[in-house]
Amino acid sequence: MKIVTIEEHLSFPEMSAQVPSEALGSFGQSERMQNLIPDLADITGKRLESMDANGITMQILSVDSSGANLLPPDKGPAFASRYNDLIWEQIKSHQHRFSAFAHLPMTAPAAAAD
Repeated sequence: MKIVTIEEHLSFPEMSAQVPSEALGSFGQSERMQNLIPDLADITGKRLESMDANGITMQILSVDSSGANLLPPDKGPAFASRYNDLIWEQIKSHQHRFSAFAHLPMTAPAAAAD
């Protein structure tokens, strides 16, 4: 039996660093979140080991809440595009184990639709 988990969050620190701190609010400030950040960025290390240990065949990845939705409409599309490229770079050699939801710039609806 195949087990597929969906909307498994990821976050890349180099991308989150581009989001203004006032937009992030308290996101990432707690000790618990600080401990999770490396795990959210790790795609093919601990995440893959955990999947194997728990019988998970595939994960569908999704950017956490520190993404393009926190940026103004003129910055969101490029940010989302870059994030999608980074995700692809991480998962392309493990396509049988990972897929991902497209990260969309929802503050720029026309760009998100494109």
